[in-house]
Amino acid sequence: MRFPSRSLPLFAACLLATACTPAEDSSPDQQQSSSEQSTGAQISKQQQAGGASSAQQPTSTPTAADQEPQELLAGAQISNLVDAASQQLARTALEGAGLPKENIDRFFELVTEYNSAVPTDSLISSGFRDYGTQDPEYDVEALTSAWQKYHGQRYPGTNCRINTFTLAQSLVSMAEESNPDSSLLFLDEESLNNAPKELLTSAERKRFEAFYGAIPTTKSQDAAQHIADIKAYAADRGITFADTKARVISMFSHDTLTDPATLFVGHTGVAVPHEGKILFLEKIAFDMPYQAIVVKDMQQLNDYLMQKYDDGPGLEYGRPVIFDNGEVIEGMRYAKRS
Repeated sequence: MRFPSRSLPLFAACLLATACTPAEDSSPDQQQSSSEQSTGAQISKQQQAGGASSAQQPTSTPTAADQEPQELLAGAQISNLVDAASQQLARTALEGAGLPKENIDRFFELVTEYNSAVPTDSLISSGFRDYGTQDPEYDVEALTSAWQKYHGQRYPGTNCRINTFTLAQSLVSMAEESNPDSSLLFLDEESLNNAPKELLTSAERKRFEAFYGAIPTTKSQDAAQHIADIKAYAADRGITFADTKARVISMFSHDTLTDPATLFVGHTGVAVPHEGKILFLEKIAFDMPYQAIVVKDMQQLNDYLMQKYDDGPGLEYGRPVIFDNGEVIEGMRYAKRS
């Protein structure tokens, strides 16, 4: 998955910098826009991320799923958090997972800001529906035009990283925040600089940039090496995660255009237990909707994300790596690609 240089047009940069370009089987409209047997085991108590070091040996490389998307994603449901009932469902799940009410309120202020600014005709108007095999066919032109009319060109809105950090920053501890590589966060910074009200305090913003900083790696497409480098970055910065039921899900993309090559959180969201399943909350891109996805377990969440963002083998960059807090997501595997 590629990332932009500052010379790219803003529209293309919004699309690429959020790493929200769906994989080859997504709808054309979406490709045009700016990612025990009980639930207690599905979102299990996680090891903290501080155990890796730059000398850590890579772990095994994931394999690809054998099943087609229809089978992998069977039973998954989706909402756009437009109606009060779906918002309350999400609030209840977030509170039950131990997230602070203040952060939940801040997150839903952003949800309300977006849903109030755009036409919701192409969004799911109420409740949840079957996900199928791809996101709904949103009216990208109408959504983008309405958002720009509402806020102008200077404030692009919020993306997956800003929303996830707003909601789940209480889960993250960090010992070393200085001198991160924030070069791929320039659109995030544009949003934070031009938002109508302060989205993150100066202290929060410093932690945000360190948490989402680009991670040096090699041009090798070896996922095991990428996993080792991600863990080394967490160890070097002393990044650890609180032992709660809420999980930060991070999809790392491989950028070989930089020197050295880097790994970057191209898509992210928050996962919490919900009625024996998992509720995943995400913002697709700056001018695109919020999505609440219900999946049966962490592997189906992996399959959902890989189906959208795994471009397949044989490219100039490696396939994504997905983390649940500080460890590789349970059951990680690639999408089936021809």
